[in-house]
Amino acid sequence: MSTLDIENVSKFYGTMAAVDQFSLNVRAGEMVALLGPSGCGKTTTLRMIAGFVAASRGDIKVSGRSIVDLPPHKRNMGIVFQNYALFPHLTAAANIGFGLEMRGIGRAEASRRVDEMLALVKLDGLADRLPRQLSGGQQQRVALARALAIRPDIVLLDEPLSNLDASLRSEVARDIRILQREHGFTTIMVTHDQDEAMAMGDRLVVMKDGRIQQTGDQEDLYERPETAFVASFIGRSNLIEGHVDGQRNFAFGGEQPLLLSSDRRSGPATMALRPERLALRAGREAGKLTGTVVVGVYLGAVVEHAVQIAPDKRIVVRQASEPGNRLCLPPGSEVSIDWDGSAERVFEAS
Repeated sequence: MSTLDIENVSKFYGTMAAVDQFSLNVRAGEMVALLGPSGCGKTTTLRMIAGFVAASRGDIKVSGRSIVDLPPHKRNMGIVFQNYALFPHLTAAANIGFGLEMRGIGRAEASRRVDEMLALVKLDGLADRLPRQLSGGQQQRVALARALAIRPDIVLLDEPLSNLDASLRSEVARDIRILQREHGFTTIMVTHDQDEAMAMGDRLVVMKDGRIQQTGDQEDLYERPETAFVASFIGRSNLIEGHVDGQRNFAFGGEQPLLLSSDRRSGPATMALRPERLALRAGREAGKLTGTVVVGVYLGAVVEHAVQIAPDKRIVVRQASEPGNRLCLPPGSEVSIDWDGSAERVFEAS
């Protein structure tokens, strides 16, 4: 198993930084997910690790050895592309063995490894099928087996589930995660899907505008977001922009300022509230917020209400649809909203 160290890596196109001072240490056998919206720099980072894009500055090391000046074919990376990149005229076995052939592995050893990989990804009986004769999930397994057959130092997954039907994604994600854990290959995965990242990564790296916003495990990012962007991107959050006066009063355009549980900063701020941490009650009783229901939706396990709390602001409240708490309130209903102080996350507006 290999480690991966990325040290202050940047990529410039003219004066624009696609990736800006990216640093990350990946432990041997760890799976790290790079997560963010389109254009945030995650794919460029992956391509710099693979060697397809040259870094403008910084260093990339595998087990302490710099690879930044090596061409892609000498970096010993196993890569699974978004579109699988299988050769349509080659069988599953031949696709898996292609990288071994390019590396001059003997026929007997290559055949043994191909059989081993087919068994690993549970495609033993499909060795002679062409890609068009395989389902999307099976093609993805062939692509993964091909990446692993060369015994790479690092495995790179580029949006590995994006071309699969929704019904297949969780199954293939689980299979990849089990394989990765059982065999301990160090992995970097790029995705824009937070559910995919939460299900598969040991750690998540949230990116925006070429920079890392926060790195941590799933609980860190969900429960302790460091920026309003992370709070909104990981899970769902109601973001309320306003102003704190230094005495815990948060003014946002509602009927009266909110009294925050602990924040004593002063100046423009954004408060994040998770919809499932809010309690909704009919009537304008004592609560931190009051408002009017815009719409209520029954979703089986939960009920969601959109509530207008100010002329230009509405928030979402999500509650479990337990007995006695499963009916949607009609539009126009007056409600109060409350929460525990630990649910508040307040960030500087910048």
